[in-house]
Amino acid sequence: MKKANIACILILLCCSLSNAQDISGPLSGTLGPGTYYVVGDISVQNGDSLLIAAGTTLLMTGEHAFSVFGHLHAAGTETDSVIFNVNTGVSYWDGIHFHNPTSSSSILEYCLVRKSNNRGISLVMSSPTISHCRIQDNLASYS
Repeated sequence: MKKANIACILILLCCSLSNAQDISGPLSGTLGPGTYYVVGDISVQNGDSLLIAAGTTLLMTGEHAFSVFGHLHAAGTETDSVIFNVNTGVSYWDGIHFHNPTSSSSILEYCLVRKSNNRGISLVMSSPTISHCRIQDNLASYS
């Protein structure tokens, strides 16, 4: 009986420690810290703001894009980055795309942007502030 109780407690403890969530679609407010599985395209819409806290990891489950039309502040620290990467078994994702002057107020600091098949970060008529970030293992095609 005690072994069954201990097993149940361990299962409940493991489930409560896992804070991973599936996300997709428009995002606003605050995200993190924790792990998020991106299961579809995500975005910050014009007029909206999204703060991604230090210690947040976004794992892409496919070739999903992150489009920023509003304000994004991915606020990692020197010892606790914000991570944009692929989930196990996924080769690449579609990257972060900043669109129009509205997203020019966006900030990426102490972020890792990895394994995108679209340059990692692309800028369309915008100029976000990017500092102390690692942008690595991304692909780009040229026409």
